[in-house]
Amino acid sequence: MVNNNGFETMAKYLSGIKVDDSVSKEGLVAAASQFADKLRPELPSDPNAPLAQTYGTLRDKLQVVDKGDHIQVTFGNAFWWLFLEHGTSPKNHQGIRARNYVHNTFAANKNTIMQTMVKPVMDALKK
Repeated sequence: MVNNNGFETMAKYLSGIKVDDSVSKEGLVAAASQFADKLRPELPSDPNAPLAQTYGTLRDKLQVVDKGDHIQVTFGNAFWWLFLEHGTSPKNHQGIRARNYVHNTFAANKNTIMQTMVKPVMDALKK
């Protein structure tokens, strides 16, 4: 019995579409920049925090990095963003409550980020 759910037909159709890598990268960079712009105001920026005094604030460290074959939104050497995002368990200290800055910002702006990512590709296909 043949599985006729449309995936094979769609895969054949999509394999025939040729989009330049620069066009898809343009969409990724635009979406990553948009996400970073939405995330930056949500991040803590206390310059007197102990780790911020050593490494800089999370707002200052947030950046979009082009790694050649992929795009990253990173915090540079500000490793403690992970502790703020996911929290820590209280062993010999009171622990840090999870604040979910990154997750909540992405969840709130997911649709607009996706549209920004797809727009250059769709524009290229219309030509």
